[in-house]
Amino acid sequence: MLATVPWHDGAGLRAGAPYEVASMLTLITPPASLPVTVQEAKAFCRVTIDEDDAQIEAMIGAATAALDGPEGLFGRALMTQTWRLTLDRFPPMISVPMPPCQAITSISYRHASGTVLVLDPDSYEVTGLGGHIAAKIRPLRGLSWPYGRHGEDAVQVEFVAGWATAPERLRQAILMHVSQMYDGREGAAGMTAGYDDLVRSYRLWSF
Repeated sequence: MLATVPWHDGAGLRAGAPYEVASMLTLITPPASLPVTVQEAKAFCRVTIDEDDAQIEAMIGAATAALDGPEGLFGRALMTQTWRLTLDRFPPMISVPMPPCQAITSISYRHASGTVLVLDPDSYEVTGLGGHIAAKIRPLRGLSWPYGRHGEDAVQVEFVAGWATAPERLRQAILMHVSQMYDGREGAAGMTAGYDDLVRSYRLWSF
């Protein structure tokens, strides 16, 4: 199932442009697994029974969702997943959301005739792959983006984002969150001390 959400990068999509670029993110392929396993969560929570496995798995999913994707705390992709960024036109520079970006799969655009064309990868450069901040896509020096139609689906960028294995600090934060939810099933329980310390360095900041 495809999941689509509006997306706006406060600077990257508009860098050097006198207009805003409308954009949308669509999840194409979700992560194949969660950052931590049920067995890891049970060990962390010191659970020895199997009756709560399904509930613990759901808690792992909830703790992961709190951090992962465009609606998560970070605006990052935690595990390998494929997304489509749709723009209503070419900006001077495309900022790829939800770092780290593993790869740009394709860039397509709607020609003035209405035909959808795929850009030659040799016509643009990608910087910042695998980096802590958003990867950037620009035309090669001396080239420019092709002229095409403006509209809701004028430009589409498919990309692979996330880590093959989530950083250990984030895995520990998820385990802490699961433990808090599991221990608080029958009453209120505050977030485990140290959670914010683990996740703070992964926040994306805008200036």
